[in-house]
Amino acid sequence: MFGWDPFVSPILDGRSQPDVVDNIVRSGLADPIRRDHGSLWAYVDAETNVIGANDGPEILEFGRTMSEVVGSSLISRMYFQDAEYIGPSIAYPFGRKTQRIGMNFRTAMVPDHPQFVEYCTENYYGRDGNGFLKYFDDLVFNYGSPFTPREALRSNMNGAADIASTKFDYNFYTAQYEGFLNELPDGYSSLYPHLYTMYFEKERGAGLPGTSDVTPYLPRVNDPAYDKDFIYNDFVTLNRSMRKVFIDTMRLDPTAIPGPMGRDEKAGERDKGKYFKEWTDAFRSYSNGSAADYVTAGLDIILYKYKNIFLTQGSVAETQDFNAYKELFPMFSEVSFPSTPRLPKKLLNYFPYADSPPADRRFGLHPNVLQNVWYHHGADDGAEYATTTPDPAFSYTIPFAEEHQFVSMNDEGARVLSRAVPSGQTRNLDTRRKVFSLNEYIASLLGGVKPKVLGDSDFYLLLRGLTEAEQVIDTETGLPTRLNNPESEDEDHVNSLADFTSITEQLYNSIASNVEGLLRSYGNLMEGETAFNQGTFFYVKKYAYDYEQGRGALLQTYIIPDTQYDLMLKLVDTQLRYDKSYEYEITLNTAVMGTTTKIKHLYISNAPGEILPGGLPGEAPSPTPSSYIQLYSPGGASAEYLDSFDDTPVSPDGIPSAAGGTILDVRATPPELTPAGSRSRFGEDAEISVAPYYAEAVIQTEPRVMIVEVPYAEYRPSWNTEDGSFGAGTILDNPSLAPIVNIIPYRAVNNRLLMTLNGGVGSRVMDPVPLGTADEAYLNRLRRMNVDPADDSVLFENDDPPIVYEVYRLDRPPRDYQDFVGNRLTTVRNSHPSTGFKKIAAAAFSDTVEPNRDYYYIFRSIDFHNHASQPTFVYKVRLVDNDGAVYPDIKMFPFPTALDYRASEKKLKRFLQINPQLAQTMFNEFETGIFRVDGLPGFRAGPEDSSPTTAPTGDAYVSLGFEDVRLWEKGFKFRLTSRQTGKKIDLNIRLKKTTDLRRPTVPAHALPAAGTPTEAAGPGSFVNPPPPPPPAKDPVGTLGGTSMPPELSGPDAGTSPGPTSGPTEISGLGPGASNSRGFPGAKVDGGPTIIRRRAPPPPEPYGSG
Repeated sequence: MFGWDPFVSPILDGRSQPDVVDNIVRSGLADPIRRDHGSLWAYVDAETNVIGANDGPEILEFGRTMSEVVGSSLISRMYFQDAEYIGPSIAYPFGRKTQRIGMNFRTAMVPDHPQFVEYCTENYYGRDGNGFLKYFDDLVFNYGSPFTPREALRSNMNGAADIASTKFDYNFYTAQYEGFLNELPDGYSSLYPHLYTMYFEKERGAGLPGTSDVTPYLPRVNDPAYDKDFIYNDFVTLNRSMRKVFIDTMRLDPTAIPGPMGRDEKAGERDKGKYFKEWTDAFRSYSNGSAADYVTAGLDIILYKYKNIFLTQGSVAETQDFNAYKELFPMFSEVSFPSTPRLPKKLLNYFPYADSPPADRRFGLHPNVLQNVWYHHGADDGAEYATTTPDPAFSYTIPFAEEHQFVSMNDEGARVLSRAVPSGQTRNLDTRRKVFSLNEYIASLLGGVKPKVLGDSDFYLLLRGLTEAEQVIDTETGLPTRLNNPESEDEDHVNSLADFTSITEQLYNSIASNVEGLLRSYGNLMEGETAFNQGTFFYVKKYAYDYEQGRGALLQTYIIPDTQYDLMLKLVDTQLRYDKSYEYEITLNTAVMGTTTKIKHLYISNAPGEILPGGLPGEAPSPTPSSYIQLYSPGGASAEYLDSFDDTPVSPDGIPSAAGGTILDVRATPPELTPAGSRSRFGEDAEISVAPYYAEAVIQTEPRVMIVEVPYAEYRPSWNTEDGSFGAGTILDNPSLAPIVNIIPYRAVNNRLLMTLNGGVGSRVMDPVPLGTADEAYLNRLRRMNVDPADDSVLFENDDPPIVYEVYRLDRPPRDYQDFVGNRLTTVRNSHPSTGFKKIAAAAFSDTVEPNRDYYYIFRSIDFHNHASQPTFVYKVRLVDNDGAVYPDIKMFPFPTALDYRASEKKLKRFLQINPQLAQTMFNEFETGIFRVDGLPGFRAGPEDSSPTTAPTGDAYVSLGFEDVRLWEKGFKFRLTSRQTGKKIDLNIRLKKTTDLRRPTVPAHALPAAGTPTEAAGPGSFVNPPPPPPPAKDPVGTLGGTSMPPELSGPDAGTSPGPTSGPTEISGLGPGASNSRGFPGAKVDGGPTIIRRRAPPPPEPYGSG
């Protein structure tokens, strides 16, 4: 038997998922037809798009989009008939689709026809006993997730609706409440004051029929007779242990009918006293065990109920209105995220009321169905509380291959849309997601299995408007009044299994009616079409967080229905503690119209050149054998016969035979398959008629609706760990604005100044000025919550009052704020005996100074959390005493900038010097025509008439250098590039020779007088000409009474480029060395270089090159 190793691994939709068969969970196989055709999803290298290159980042691609798959797959081509939809039946309650397909096989990969038949029957025969092999291999789907704040910043889309963000805000200081929370151990946070509960409780007291006041004598939450409508009151009052939290105010309903039919309507409930102080005293009794037993027992129940909070679609809208009151709480976080987009098609919908018009239709899951999904999912791993356990009949985790997109910056700083798989994601599918089989769940309910009615559960809270009251305007009086909406009870409550059965039937009808339009056919799967999915609800999970240790325990979960009304949802959380970090994660539970695939019938072509005996019934053998194929079935039963039993329950022994009375054993392994003649549905196709290896199959696809929990918004996701702009943060107060300072002189006093200080007002974002490491550490904790990691700015606002002011003073001009570090003059506390030592915002300070002397001051405040404010501007203060007239001179002192320290010009000579090499500047006596015949080494004697009597007088007659290639009269470009800015400066230089026509009257090394023979006088000897007359004025100076440029004197005469005050360093050949021309001191490779150190520029240029 031949084998074939496909390039494409069954990764996403080709991986079999668990299937419940006779209460035994088993794993199926990857769809063999899709595997052999390459119609699966595969990991490919993100850069090369090559399968199997697992060295770098990988992405997911559909196999048939890659040429290497198309050119190497076993099935080379496929044909499809139109899919047929078959409606619901007993065996298929949600309906199904069937489709006939044809397959050409690659001839070079098939050894012979017998092995071809063997391979097809072993791999493509789909029956398994009395049923079929099921391939649960297509949960591949696309879903949208919001941008993070950093992605939005990079995309210039701030303010758009599809951004998820978190905000951590500290509002005001409540000493007793804040200090008590910091003393509490972890685990009590779900009982902290809760914004939505407080305002739902206020709404409950709207004076509507059926509402009643809560008294201490009514049954409490731990009593079986408890009225669940009192849960908000009992939360706010800590199980009625706070007696004077609310005072009800009554007023007469102006729209009520006078007389006994009228009613008193509550205008609301008014807070009395300091709630947070009262709450602290009552909670301390509960936490230390001194509260009454019935109070403790009830609060224990409320504590666990508030760890899982459900919202209904009606309460979602109400909570958005309540968010306006968030500033009334000491601290809060706000999690913002968009609902999923409105879709033209819907998979799930329900009518909240029996007589609701179509406009009131709500989409998603009914709250009680949603509760059951959550219940069967089970508690998250690592939770502090284990409330539920997963039900393997409906809920389990399965491996997924994932690819996520995010906005990043490339090396050039441009925005790009990147694709990545989660870090650690491998071909073994390490990423596992929770799924819930809605098919199985609904089928079990319709089959008589009782659901979980969770209306009075102790481990979750259904947050809703208890009466769903509506405010309307009376048409007669024009005054607002409130009406209750009793039909909302049907939406938010399930009080009997009969009600639940009605909801279940409605949900079933919603799915079954959408199968025809949303279920993909087999041809759609082979083309890579993804599954339809619709968001149903969100999990917003709150974790403890530590920036060093990472995610901690799960503290609370909000379950929020997806309204799909294109809303920006905001969840305000007030159950927080100061100086504690939290992490929020949002996951989306989306309903996916997945697919279960079955291969119902298998047809295989006859051998090349073989004509089926007898052909089809009633037909003679055909000369075109490829038009005839053979159906492989148990005992040769026809396809029609087998189809007739698909919707009929069968006995454990098998199905009746075609002849009747005989039982066919269709459970044999391998089954006894008998070929029977049939005709190809694609026989007229020219390619099929010449294909030696060909097969057909009838494929059935069934809906498999799964609710899959997928990432929506999280902190530093594994596919983009650098993005921490969403999710994590710390409750910290913002540093205060700089204090307001007034400096006031005393009348006729020349050595004292009064300084009044007050807290700053307003808020402003600016770059902070720390004065010490403690300030810097605190500011860094604030900066790490900035969206842009390069943004060092901080929000300054006075969210808690100052307790002390700091005064810094210098008696010299400061260069920057850091000069004030270590120069604090004094601290001024804002408490005084006259105020009973109560903290007030203002303070005053008197400083002693010297008259007519400059002082430099800065001021800042310290708040209750020992955090420093932004310092003030620098005050330059001078108390002037002008013959007894005393007045202050106060100015704002600006720090000197770099321009103040920068000179108008900077000498470049210490950084750059351009000089020709020595071999380029040496005087070439040969080419100039000057010869010496005094027997010096290296010179030859010439004829007497060839020796000039004086030096050349023009540039053209003077030759410099001994190199083959000379520099003179040539241009050069020197380019200087800044390492910091990249800016460039070009220096275009041309080397020229100039002649100094000045002649020294008496050279430093005097030659013999004119006409005087030298010591080596003789034939050909030189005699000096008479010296020229001295110049009228010596512009340089005199040496020994003789005018002479300094560089033309001394031992370095002829080599110096100019005057110098430093030593001369010469690198090159040593003494006695010579080059190829035989000249002493000349460098072989380019000549020596001369470097002048610390040399001032010459007064004017002289004659060297």
